[in-house]
Amino acid sequence: IMEDFVRRHRSALIGKEFVILCTQLLFSGDGARTFTDLLKGVDHRVVYAAHINMPNNICNVPILPVAGPERIEKYKRDALTALDRISDDLRRGIVHRKGFNPFSMLLGLLTQRLYFRSVMPHARKSVRVSPACNLCLKCVRAWPVQNLKAESGRIVPKDNCTLCYRCVNLCPKKAITVLVHGKVRRQYEGVEGQK
Repeated sequence: IMEDFVRRHRSALIGKEFVILCTQLLFSGDGARTFTDLLKGVDHRVVYAAHINMPNNICNVPILPVAGPERIEKYKRDALTALDRISDDLRRGIVHRKGFNPFSMLLGLLTQRLYFRSVMPHARKSVRVSPACNLCLKCVRAWPVQNLKAESGRIVPKDNCTLCYRCVNLCPKKAITVLVHGKVRRQYEGVEGQK
C-alpha cells in the first residue's frame, strides 16, 4: 500500500519533512526507516520516526495469539501514551529516529524483509473464500485495495492481497483465509471492536 502511495504522490513528497509512525507486534527492527527506502531520489527529511506496539491481527497463525480485551486495552493505553510523548518531543524540537541505526537495520532485514520478499508474491494470491460465505460483503467494503469483489453470487479475490487480514477478521462465517488456510478459531476484533 505504501509503495503505491509513494508512486502516486512522489512529486508531492519532494522537500517534505516526515514524521513516520510504524506499528509493530513486538519489534520491527527498522520498520519506520523502511518507508524512506521508497523515497530514494526524493529530497526529504525525517524529523521523527517511532515504533508503536499494537495487538496482533493475524488470527490464524498459532504462534501469534490474538489478544483478549484486557490486553488490547493495554496496547491502546500504551499507544496513546506513546503518541503524547511523540507530540511533546515534536513541540520541543526533539528529533528521534527509531530504526535508523545499523543494529535495527540488520534486525529488520533478518526478521522481516528477507522473508517477506519471498512470501509477498504468493501472499498476493493467497486469499481463499470457502462455500460457508454468506455474501454479507463486509470483506468487500473493508478492503483497502479493493482486492475482493462480489461477482456472480460469490466473493472473488483479485490477487492483490496486502496481508491486512481485515477480511479474515471481519467475516462472520470465518469463511476467508489468507496465506495460512487452517480453520480460523478466534478473530481479532480491533482496538474498538469491529463486529
